[in-house]
Amino acid sequence: MSTFHPFTNLPVELRLQIRNAACLPSTSRGRGIHYVNVRDDQVMPLSCNWPLKPDLERPNHQPNRSAYLTDGGLWRACKESREVVRKHSRSKNWPGGEDAVRPAILTIREDEERWHMMVYSSRDIFAIRADNWRSIYEKSYSPRLYIPNNVSGTNVRRFVKNVAIEYDHKWSLNLPSSLYTLREENSARGYLARLLIDRASTRSKGAPENIWLIDKKALWMRNPKYEEGVHQVSTPKQNIATVYRDFDAEYIDVSCGHAVPRKDNKVHPSSLAFVTKLGTRFNSQLFGIAQHLTSLNRRSSDYEISFRITYQHFAVTHAVRLLVSPDNEVKPCTKGCKTKCKDIG
Repeated sequence: MSTFHPFTNLPVELRLQIRNAACLPSTSRGRGIHYVNVRDDQVMPLSCNWPLKPDLERPNHQPNRSAYLTDGGLWRACKESREVVRKHSRSKNWPGGEDAVRPAILTIREDEERWHMMVYSSRDIFAIRADNWRSIYEKSYSPRLYIPNNVSGTNVRRFVKNVAIEYDHKWSLNLPSSLYTLREENSARGYLARLLIDRASTRSKGAPENIWLIDKKALWMRNPKYEEGVHQVSTPKQNIATVYRDFDAEYIDVSCGHAVPRKDNKVHPSSLAFVTKLGTRFNSQLFGIAQHLTSLNRRSSDYEISFRITYQHFAVTHAVRLLVSPDNEVKPCTKGCKTKCKDIG
């Protein structure tokens, strides 16, 4: 131990080499999932909230598993390590070059410490865990969720394009018959209803463009017959191109057409069952909203064609996609295993 040198006494070149090796790989196909709250239209990071020991008194405790904490130790260490992470997070291989994807900074304040996490508002997914879901919609329309500062620390807003909500199987219970009644709930599913209504009405052009439900238990299957299908896995021979990561798990993006019903759907409805139920109950209401606004803007003989496109576009199963575990892929049933597959779900 007498020959062991403190890290700060190592040559600069060696320190930088070690810090670079500590950074997780950053690629053009990698995407982060960040768990956030929203206040006054601003995306706010959650506190670290990691238990120092097993929390037996709070079995439902949810620590922050955001991707922005992946290199948190390096961000907090010193100025030298922060610069390493900052350079490491910019990939020259992204389409359009470095300027195609502009980073932003989320600032976490704990006690007297303040540390800054790098995220990408246009390509990462922001999973909302709101203290008060109704407060997100203090306006009558979907707010433009934004991150107030970019990397240089100026007051440039970076608007969020992708939002997600963690699915709860209890959402299927006591589902209102009116989409507007559901919209008034101070709940995650109430927030989802507002997103769907705004998507159909297009009242807020700056509202999030893409909506996901995160379902760790969802089963999925590669199904080439769907035109859109799994954007990253359109045929069985192709590899998964884009992986979304939080701190300790990976997810892929699938359409409802690629999700597979579970055997226990009646007891614990899957996200597929819930989205399908929403569509059965509320598609006509969403189409009515879209039709009304489209008719107001009718100025050509292409109205019927444009409405048919709108009709399909605002269907719930089209508007909402799923983030699922790559490990939950199931294979298509064959004649030989059809009975067995049915028994095990």
